[in-house]
Amino acid sequence: TDPNNWNTLIQMGVYTVNRVSWSGTVGTPLDSQVFVGLLEVKNSTDTALEQIFFPGTVENTDQKIQWNRAYWSGSWTSWIKIVNDFQTVTGGEF
Repeated sequence: TDPNNWNTLIQMGVYTVNRVSWSGTVGTPLDSQVFVGLLEVKNSTDTALEQIFFPGTVENTDQKIQWNRAYWSGSWTSWIKIVNDFQTVTGGEF
């Protein structure tokens, strides 16, 4: 299921998300205008976690946009938006 709190999705896998808005959700990329897609969770010993949100329909691994975030030292980082056409990264801190 697509829970309201993505912070609790820590088991490795790919989740289908399908909702009508981000209203009432926790830990979602609120700057995304798309509310359906895939959420990939990468988990290494429950201490190094990463979530990657691929909005919309993913066709033939031709993702044009994605949001990434990681879990470090007990908290989630901000979402970093990645536009893959020209390898442009917007948002976040480096």
